[in-house]
This record gives sequence, structure tokens and C-alpha cells, in this order.
Amino acid sequence: MKSLFAKLGVILIGLAIFGYGYTEVWGADWKFLLKNDAGEYFYDAEGITHPSENIFGVWLKIIYSQKGIDEKAAKYGQEYKKLGETLILWEINCPGKRCCIVCFHDCSKSGDVIRSLSNSEREWNFIAPGTITAIFHKMICK
Repeated sequence: MKSLFAKLGVILIGLAIFGYGYTEVWGADWKFLLKNDAGEYFYDAEGITHPSENIFGVWLKIIYSQKGIDEKAAKYGQEYKKLGETLILWEINCPGKRCCIVCFHDCSKSGDVIRSLSNSEREWNFIAPGTITAIFHKMICK
């Protein structure tokens, strides 16, 4: 009987943690960034992190237009015809003017994950002028 209560306690704690994380994602403060032929771009203004001295993390959400969906499907396969949005976690190195993708999630319009990637071996790239990461750099690294 004691074992049953212990298992139930672990399950309830797990559900509470999952529920808290779930509300945090939905509680994001998505601010409009830009719009182009592929779709609309937003960033989470309240979710900007500062994991180390010169590094900032910021979430980007892309909500795709039909043209953006068609381009992704042509590149990655017919499963992408269901694409709704992509969530990308970027890290920006302010003084080094570099960026890397920490993880991304391609999600269908119904919310199912089509493809997800977590980048444990971060590849830092220089920030090119006129890119979304250049906008982030200017915005965050004041």
C-alpha cells in the first residue's frame, strides 16, 4: 500500500511540474517582430534569458503563410503540408556578435510536433546584417 501512495505521489508531482511548464509556454508574451512572404515572426519578450555573462536567449515563433508552408513542404517533404509554426530558441553572444540555435520545434496546425531538434553541440555563427538575429542583437545587446 505504501508503494502505491509513493507511485501516486511521484505521478502527481510529475503532472504538476508538466502543468507548470505547459502554462509557462502558453504564458509567453509574443511580440510582433516582422512579416514576409514566409509568414509572421514573433519573439517572447518576457522569456528572454541570460544564461551567462555575455549570452542571451530568446524564443522566436514563426507562423507560416501558405507560401511558407509550400516552401517547407518542397524542401522537407509532404508532412510539412500540415505545418503551422516553428519555435526556435536562439542564443546571442553580444560582444562576439555571434548566434546559435539551441533547439527548434516544427509544429502542425493542430499542435503536433512534426520535427524537433536540440543542439547540444552549439555551432556559433557570425550575425549577418539584415537578419532576424541582427534584429535580436540590436534589441538585446544595448
